[in-house]
Amino acid sequence: MRYLMVLSLFLASIAVAESYHFSEERYISAFDKTIEREGVISFEPDGVTVNYQLPDKRSITYRQGDLQIIDADGTPMQPDSNVLSGIKIYFDMLLLLHDNDTTKLEKDFEILMQEDGYTLTPTSDLGRFVREISVKTEQGRIVTFTIGMTNGDAITIRNRDAIP
Repeated sequence: MRYLMVLSLFLASIAVAESYHFSEERYISAFDKTIEREGVISFEPDGVTVNYQLPDKRSITYRQGDLQIIDADGTPMQPDSNVLSGIKIYFDMLLLLHDNDTTKLEKDFEILMQEDGYTLTPTSDLGRFVREISVKTEQGRIVTFTIGMTNGDAITIRNRDAIP
């Protein structure tokens, strides 16, 4: 019970603000390459929008399982189905962390509390794609989280600041 209360406090810290500046580091194991991006993430009642600003502009909106990707010139993009399913899992994880849904977290993850955060290890079908989610906190606020995928890819998000 204690870990649920602490976890709730950690997760609630990212639910206060609805938009954040962030940096993203995405490691793609198949190419042994790291891609760095920056942007703004906005949580909305029915989903999330990520507006990448660097190195290229792109907008990704995810609402109720529907994904829309718009390139810098306003052209819709359609990734292949394998990439699409990975993007949807990523956005599901973002929403899960933001929504502070401890019931869902307990249903799908083993939670290991640590001094500077916690680790979520999938115990459900998510384990086919997600190896673990590592969340680092400072003063009760999520500052970094990494989603490690089973294929060796990893996405690290750093919360630079909340937008009032």
